[in-house]
Amino acid sequence: MAEIPHDMLYCIFHYLPLHDLMIAQRVCRGWGLDILSWLRDLNLSPFYHQVTNDTIKGILKFSNTQSLSLARCQGVNDIGVASIVASLPQLTSLDLFGCQTTEFSSLQKLKHLQTLHVGNCIKISENQLAELPDSLQDLRITWCHNIQNDGLAKLSHLTQLQRINISQCDFLRAQGFKFPQSFVDTLTEVVIERQPFFSDSALSNLSILKNLSKLSLYWLSIRGPGFQNFNDSEKLVDLRLRR
Repeated sequence: MAEIPHDMLYCIFHYLPLHDLMIAQRVCRGWGLDILSWLRDLNLSPFYHQVTNDTIKGILKFSNTQSLSLARCQGVNDIGVASIVASLPQLTSLDLFGCQTTEFSSLQKLKHLQTLHVGNCIKISENQLAELPDSLQDLRITWCHNIQNDGLAKLSHLTQLQRINISQCDFLRAQGFKFPQSFVDTLTEVVIERQPFFSDSALSNLSILKNLSKLSLYWLSIRGPGFQNFNDSEKLVDLRLRR
């Protein structure tokens, strides 16, 4: 059994139910180390229909996870998020896409969190954006329909932010795309997709970003004048457009 290649073991572990995975960890030291290694970058989205708050608590007893994806795990709510915050202070990446949580203020305790996805978190509000941890460098906000007029202004405390993805927040108005001054020197990559109120005037707001090197604009109602402010940009080397 010890001669099974690591890559093959990872494939097997990937298809095990979570309860069986915890049992397999006790088979031998080698398997235990392999599973612990796998749990450092833990993607629970393939098990989304099994994952609950109790599942989270059980896994955290064994885990030294640094990267955690709970995408589509609708059985995870505020209780599960609170368990994560309490048990994984070393977490650097967290994907909460589709989770039924409003407990965003507790994320401030994750002092090392660099990457966060709050996609399809229908309960997140603009005020809760202001409670996100200021250590963030990469933020994805997608399908969040309670984010409207103030929009990005609530993120002014994220002084280390380098990458942001704002997609399909259908009620985010044009004025909500005004980037705060704290982003001027830090933000290098912006993705904006399927925003019905994004216009040429909103595009002009991006020109204040001095170090913007990658800009992706997909399925937006822009006609061209907004790009005039980018004519003197030396940093922008990757521009992606799709209509």
